[in-house]
Amino acid sequence: FFIGNSAIILGLLLSAISESTDAVMTILPVALLSQIILAGIITPLQSKTTEFMSYFTLGRWGTEGFCRIQDIHTNTDFFTKALHENLYNEKLAGLFDSLLENVLFIVLLNIVMIIIVLLSLKKIENTNS
Repeated sequence: FFIGNSAIILGLLLSAISESTDAVMTILPVALLSQIILAGIITPLQSKTTEFMSYFTLGRWGTEGFCRIQDIHTNTDFFTKALHENLYNEKLAGLFDSLLENVLFIVLLNIVMIIIVLLSLKKIENTNS
């Protein structure tokens, strides 16, 4: 539910920074594919650049959050450990080691996206007046 709402905010962001619906439809596949690829599910993130970029995508935090929730319900660390061993290099290992930290980072990303939406809408309002 939380990631779904975050995706809505991402959609609002894309809509706010685009000048037309055609521009949004052009940007949307790129934004969605980057979320999927940088989540690390399709292929492991092996370079420092992709690892760093993944920290700024909702896809990565959603994937980690789902693994952590699964681990909570099974009383293990199997899913999170497998995710980190097989998909991520974990250059920032130990920085985000709990579900709460994952959620806080998603909240931070949401706040940044909302600020950009508000600034974009303010800019549009100023140019129209």
